[in-house]
Amino acid sequence: MHIWTPVKKLPVEMASLTARRMAEAAVAFLASLTPEQEEQVLYPVDSSERLNWDYRPRQRSGLSLSRMEPHQKQRAGALMAAGLSRRGNIQALNIMALEKILG
Repeated sequence: MHIWTPVKKLPVEMASLTARRMAEAAVAFLASLTPEQEEQVLYPVDSSERLNWDYRPRQRSGLSLSRMEPHQKQRAGALMAAGLSRRGNIQALNIMALEKILG
C-alpha cells in the first residue's frame, strides 16, 4: 500500500479542496502513529473492513481512540473534520460523546 508522506507530493488530480484537506490530515495522522499503530489503521482498498461502519458502541477492528496519545486523537479528529461539514463534525462528536454514557 502506498501512502504519500510529504504533503508537498500530493497528486495534481487532487483539485478538490476537501480532498486536499483530507489527504493532508491523513498524512499528518499517519505520521503521528507508531509502526505498530499504523499496521492497525491501514487496510487494503478491497478489504471488507472499509464497509464495516456502525455508530453503536461495540468491539471494533483497528486502533481505538482510547489507545491513542492526545496528539494522535487530535490528528484523528482533524482527519474526520476535514471530510465533514461543520454541522456534520459537531454531530459526529456528539455521537462519539454518547459512547461514554452508553458504554
